[in-house]
Amino acid sequence: MQLKLFISLFATLIVLQSRADEELARIELLRCCNVEDNVGIVRDHFQTALSECANDTNRFVAILKDMIPSADIRPARMLLSSLRRYGSASDLDYVTALSTNVNLGGTAAITGLYLGGISSNTLMSADSYLALTNSMSHERFMLCAGMLEISREPWVDNAASNALFVSVLNHARKENECVKALDYCLMKYDSTYRYSARRLSVLRSLATQAVAGYSVDYITNAINMLVAYPEADLNE
Repeated sequence: MQLKLFISLFATLIVLQSRADEELARIELLRCCNVEDNVGIVRDHFQTALSECANDTNRFVAILKDMIPSADIRPARMLLSSLRRYGSASDLDYVTALSTNVNLGGTAAITGLYLGGISSNTLMSADSYLALTNSMSHERFMLCAGMLEISREPWVDNAASNALFVSVLNHARKENECVKALDYCLMKYDSTYRYSARRLSVLRSLATQAVAGYSVDYITNAINMLVAYPEADLNE
């Protein structure tokens, strides 16, 4: 009888200690949300939080996923982004479900590309967010920039890299706010894009649409620069 009582008390203590450790992990994660612009400090807080979970990534990821829905937008994005490092393919369904979230969908889609690789499903999640009429311009831009960055990763083959670039290019024809930033991104990740028929086509598409006023002059000037060259001399 005493042995059973001892075992029961010991098991209870283990559970309580585990809960206390996880609460400390949550506190560390909340702290790093307040210093998110300092990469070194954020990294230290994440490492401390992980150590509070006895370096058990499954427990740690479970805490991250539990905190994301109730966190403010910026901290939620940071916590969601951290799944790229600490999560696994088993977390893909959770991430995919967030890809249509107005505030987090772009971060979720890019996280899904890291966790699940470039597949028809992960590309569809990215395209779904870009297609939302009420998506946030910051999230759209970060998603496109992230897709272009992934396209240069050594683990991405040529076909997948091209699929990512084409997806961003298709969206660039419809972007109405981050026109200049996205155009710069495309030129940065493809050296042939600056003087190309593709870029001219994108800019001409934008010129026929309602875009933010500050983008109008940029589009006009960029088109004029390109048409100053014979179109036949432009890269494809």
